[in-house]
Amino acid sequence: MKLIMYVLFFLMLAFGQSTLHAQEMRKFSPDGAFLLNYNGPENTESGNTRHTIKIYSSKHNCTMQTIQLFSRTEETIVDINISTNGALLVIKTDQIQRIYNVRNGDLIMASELGKEIALSNQSSTFIVRGEKYLIEYNVYAQEVFQYKTPKRLSVKDFFYFPSDEGFAIISNRKQYYIFGRNKPNFMRKAFGNSHVIDPYNKQCHIFNLLGSNGTVLTVNYTAIRKQRMLTTTKLFKQYVKEESKDKDKKISAPRLIKGYTKLSSNGSYIAYAVQTGDHEKMALIHHLNSNKIIHTLEFEGNKDYPELTWMNDSLLAIRKSPLSYDIMHVPSGRIQNQLNYTFKFPEGDKGIGDKKLAKQIQISNNMRYAYVSSKKSTFFSLGAIRQLRSYSEKTKPLFFDASSSHILVEKDGQLGLIKTADIEMDLGNDEIRFYPLNDSCGFKPEDVLGDAEPPIAYDYPKFERIKHISEVSDTTELKMVLQTLSNKDTITEVEFQIMDKYGNYYTGAADKEHRHLWCNLVRQYAKENPEQLTDFTVAEMTDDTPMKLAISVVLDYSGSMGMGRIIALEDGLKTFFESKAETDGVSIVKYDYTVDAQGPLSTEVAMLKSNLDKKSYDEYGGATALLDGTRLGIEQVQHETEFDERIVIVITDGNENSSFSSKNGVIAQAIEQGVKVYTIGFGDFISESYLKGIAYNTNGGYYRIYRSNELRWIYQDIYQKVKHYYKIRYVSPEYGKYKTLVKLCPETAKSTSLSVSYDNTPVDLSKIDLSGEDGFEIPFENISSSKKEVSQLENVKNIEDFTQINFADIKTIHRRSPNTNQEMISKERQEFDTLSLPKFEFVFDKTIITNDPAEEIAMVLDFMKKYPHVSLEIVGHTDNEGGEDYNLKLSKDRAEKVRKLLISRGANEARLLSIGMGATDPLVSNDTEEGRQTNRRVVFVLVE
Repeated sequence: MKLIMYVLFFLMLAFGQSTLHAQEMRKFSPDGAFLLNYNGPENTESGNTRHTIKIYSSKHNCTMQTIQLFSRTEETIVDINISTNGALLVIKTDQIQRIYNVRNGDLIMASELGKEIALSNQSSTFIVRGEKYLIEYNVYAQEVFQYKTPKRLSVKDFFYFPSDEGFAIISNRKQYYIFGRNKPNFMRKAFGNSHVIDPYNKQCHIFNLLGSNGTVLTVNYTAIRKQRMLTTTKLFKQYVKEESKDKDKKISAPRLIKGYTKLSSNGSYIAYAVQTGDHEKMALIHHLNSNKIIHTLEFEGNKDYPELTWMNDSLLAIRKSPLSYDIMHVPSGRIQNQLNYTFKFPEGDKGIGDKKLAKQIQISNNMRYAYVSSKKSTFFSLGAIRQLRSYSEKTKPLFFDASSSHILVEKDGQLGLIKTADIEMDLGNDEIRFYPLNDSCGFKPEDVLGDAEPPIAYDYPKFERIKHISEVSDTTELKMVLQTLSNKDTITEVEFQIMDKYGNYYTGAADKEHRHLWCNLVRQYAKENPEQLTDFTVAEMTDDTPMKLAISVVLDYSGSMGMGRIIALEDGLKTFFESKAETDGVSIVKYDYTVDAQGPLSTEVAMLKSNLDKKSYDEYGGATALLDGTRLGIEQVQHETEFDERIVIVITDGNENSSFSSKNGVIAQAIEQGVKVYTIGFGDFISESYLKGIAYNTNGGYYRIYRSNELRWIYQDIYQKVKHYYKIRYVSPEYGKYKTLVKLCPETAKSTSLSVSYDNTPVDLSKIDLSGEDGFEIPFENISSSKKEVSQLENVKNIEDFTQINFADIKTIHRRSPNTNQEMISKERQEFDTLSLPKFEFVFDKTIITNDPAEEIAMVLDFMKKYPHVSLEIVGHTDNEGGEDYNLKLSKDRAEKVRKLLISRGANEARLLSIGMGATDPLVSNDTEEGRQTNRRVVFVLVE
């Protein structure tokens, strides 16, 4: 009898496993933008097994790709995964695993089982780990890079960091091995039980629990140049002593409670529960930056510890009951809000009792949304707001995505989505909208458009030739043409060309002997009075500046372009290839509603022409996937570390209508990777604000053309403007809205000016919905001088004393775009960060240096000799005593005094730049004399 029971048991187990393999499998991508749907194997007429995986776009609610896998054997799919950007798909069966290019459906690689695979987040790269190797593949660049695997490594998990700057391997021994991009050896090894990533500060916080003690190691995962470790036991004892009146009291080590240690989303705080020697139970909240315990939560008697959940990096949810939470604003320590997941069921629906509700309720990862199903309907709730009635009839909810943006549901047998944004906006009057997932996106081909008629005032300043500023005559009409404006902290940089109506670009105005040409720079903050600046820096980018460019040209091949325009565009590109600098690399991307990279980045003209001809217009002609094309262009150049600048130039003759990417996601990727995007709007049917938003938020430029003949020279024109421009650099001390006017006064011609309005408030990427289209405003606009708002600036009297104007080599002040994956940064910066930098002391209210840190100065000079391609920025700061203008001048004068001291001891003048920040960036509070002394300082900044 027992034997029969065992046999039945194993048969049931085997049947259960078989049924499990045949079951459907559904997964969202990490950001919720894509959904994978697999409904199990099917038998074909030929006897093969067919597996069909559909990849849906949450943006368009339709199938973006269908992958079919045929097998002669009974191959069973055990897992499927898609990369965050929807570029790569991994299908793992019980026999083999395959990697697909989602956009074209091509099989990239099939690998044996036992090999781990990690997918990148923002690019088309992936890592395969074999038994004795670790290899990264770049799908479009067709490159392979091999890493050195630590010996006897048993991998538990491994993953890319958010912007793909590097990756980490977690071994079964609870060890983290952190690798940098394209560096063969791991850069750091650390023990740990869990981790969180801070994507904005490029840090990884690793928590390790060892016995009753816990440690957190913080590392910068791009260069491993900043490390910090805390010990929970030591900090707890220190905290108790500070809080206790009995300073001599002996304090026993607390016991850390397993499972209650949680890092906030970006790693600013850690919450952990302890039991003290006095059997007290409490939760401690530790601020990592200050390395202090800042709050305690005490619990009565032997009650269980409440569930603690981080909603973001500063809000902590403390569970009070199965259906309610207190929300603590950790920086202030206040209970800011309460979450109560209650539902109002309609008449005729008995609803669900609280006990059953507590078991059945499903809450999103960010704890903002919840749903529960009765027999008739599904009901939705916002935890912070009690809605009247938020529901969907005859709907079966399946699960939230990880980003809390969607709920996968079934309704009347149809798979679809409920979007949590609709729950947010629901007033309880109508049923929540159901978005069915369609089998085809069905992007329609576009009709060919005719040429557009330029506006009457249209005057495109085409770049034809170069002249020296000394060649300006009394008949020359100069114009300052805005290219872009950028802000870093409180430093504003305006880039522009000086041109005339004949296409002549005038060079040489950034030489010291022409300082009198820069006759005015006026800055106006908010509604305050305009003020003249005489302390600014002028530099010029020219052909003589040896800066290598990596350029991705992204070409619109949608139906509305037509064959004639494509021929004109390709002719112009070939001319551009022939005239570019030999050291500049170019890649080509073509798009309609599909997107294709036409080979890897290349400096060879013949190769570029061949790549351009790879795929003809006949293979395109559909809708306009502008964002997908731009994203692939960014991927093509973002990791090209041997180039000084990485730029993307995108052309379109229509509006975005078929991309699976989001506008915010593309802009954020370009910002994170330090890629500048230049956009070209061609014709009548484009949205200038849309293209300006992409270009200006990435420090690129925007251009507008109307006729087909302009396609023959537009890329060459933009290339010349990227290579030739002036840069004015000055301080905008407060965050907010500004207007500025730059005026040029040639001796033999009429003066000309450039007026710009801008907002230098930094964009907080952590608060931008990266799946959305809104959030990035146009950061600046060129203001016509005829407008009244400019008249105040123009009426400011011209500069009389030019002595404070600085002139610098463009490389000295050129801030390399912040691509965090650069070999140079991990080398020079690591060494720079180890230097003992000079600390200067000044007589109060003077520029007189009272000490001589000779040894530290010698170290800085040796560093500059060792790395002749880097420069240093010397930045002066003051306390807040005195007026704003006075402090700015004092800080600038002190920085200049230090600069001259270094020059007198052998430093290259062209590689040193002095800047004053006044009291705008205090290290500590100015409330004490000690704090004010700390804030009176001169610091050194490495300029790449």
